Amino acid sequence: MESTTNAVRHGFATEVTACCRYDDSDWTLTVQDNGSPLKADFSEGGGIRGMREKLATAQGTLILPRGLAIHTDGAPAM
Repeated sequence: MESTTNAVRHGFATEVTACCRYDDSDWTLTVQDNGSPLKADFSEGGGIRGMREKLATAQGTLILPRGLAIHTDGAPAM
């Protein structure tokens, strides 16, 4: 939810696509949008920090290029 909110609020996206994939024991959630790319002087705000913290509890990682990719090893923590 936070990733889609950020895409619209900060990147001015008009389209957001989410794809969830499970391979063997790994989950990958990829969220991409057609909004503005990250600026060179980009700094992480509270929303992205919060996503990183939540993912860390599930042994996940947050990767931030132009889009957003979230990867967790093993089953997601519920």
